[in-house]
Amino acid sequence: MNTDTYIEQTKELILSIASRCRKCNYCYAVCPLYQSTRGFQVQGPSGILQAMAYAIKWDLLEGDEKSDLRDIVYTCTTCNSCTLRCKASCTGIPVLEAIEKGRALLIEEMIGPVPEQKTVLESLFLKGNSYDLPPQKRLDWLKAYQEEEGFEVRLLPDGKPVEVLLFVGCTASYNNDVQDIARAMVKILEATGIDYGILREERCCGSPARRMGEEGLFEELSDYMLEKLTEVRPERIVTLSPHCYNTFVKEYPEAVRNTQIQHYTQFLHNLLKEGTLKLNKLEETFTYHDPCYLSKQNHVVEEPRNLLKALTGENGFVEMAHHHVDSLCCGGGGGRIFWDPEEINRLSETRIHEAKNAGAGVIVTACPWCRIELEDAVKTMDLEEEVTIKDLAVLVAENSQNYDDRR
Repeated sequence: MNTDTYIEQTKELILSIASRCRKCNYCYAVCPLYQSTRGFQVQGPSGILQAMAYAIKWDLLEGDEKSDLRDIVYTCTTCNSCTLRCKASCTGIPVLEAIEKGRALLIEEMIGPVPEQKTVLESLFLKGNSYDLPPQKRLDWLKAYQEEEGFEVRLLPDGKPVEVLLFVGCTASYNNDVQDIARAMVKILEATGIDYGILREERCCGSPARRMGEEGLFEELSDYMLEKLTEVRPERIVTLSPHCYNTFVKEYPEAVRNTQIQHYTQFLHNLLKEGTLKLNKLEETFTYHDPCYLSKQNHVVEEPRNLLKALTGENGFVEMAHHHVDSLCCGGGGGRIFWDPEEINRLSETRIHEAKNAGAGVIVTACPWCRIELEDAVKTMDLEEEVTIKDLAVLVAENSQNYDDRR
């Protein structure tokens, strides 16, 4: 398909979706963006949708208005609350699909993404990760951990079958603040005796490129990863990031989706149910922050809670005001982790307030980006003595009887 045809088809799709919107604005009430900006920049999901539609109808993809449209479209967190609400209360139009297609259109028209995200796309293209770091440093976290613990992890492909391929992802590989998530999963896999390995030449799954509208780059990254995954042919793929999980489950070809794909919370929950994973009890009061790409996008909500309750008991676990598929977005999705748009009420800080109001001293999450956003909010609010942010994999690894038994 040539570029002109693709642009016209994308415009027609956006206009078709926008024409079915009744402008009931039910989506406003659940939109984290609307809650954080209170309308000073956008008018909620249907407002973004109509802004794109009118820009197409009135030929406003050129001129002074294009940067305004860009900022409106790219401020969305892509949490999917709008689509869920529309399905439940109105016409059921795919609002998020239209917004993401709008981003793809702006890329083709050389309007998007926002300036801060351009370097991310360049890094994905040149280095296979979103952090502008050398590909050869991707496994540095593992090398250091292996030396510390005295074991060696299989690097795949190695010509042998493997039960579990642990897909680490860019953030847990390169960001020092969350590399303990990757180390925790290796620790659990070693302690439970699972046959597993890590890709020798892992690259980004492509999710950030697609979320920012760079479809061509997504295809290039996914083609590379598909080739590597086909070489390994694991029995299952376990991801650390909900974004990688969503991409593999929904956006990769059937050749990969025919393999069992799990987020690590699902995988660990299965081990818990089977009796393979055994956990110690904790005394503190915990709450759980649902990552959007687990809850709103893929309805993975009970598995992490069951794991957490196995650690805390029913009395040690409390829910925040917004939870399960009605959870509040941390603010980092949709490429916003690489950009800090203006907000009146910062979403991550609102989330910290909800946890304190629920009586929790520890917020547990299961997404590297959510953890980064929430930890930054705790520091900004000067609440480090009152609120702790933990990743669920790290919490499980720290309190696994399996590891104690092996020692």
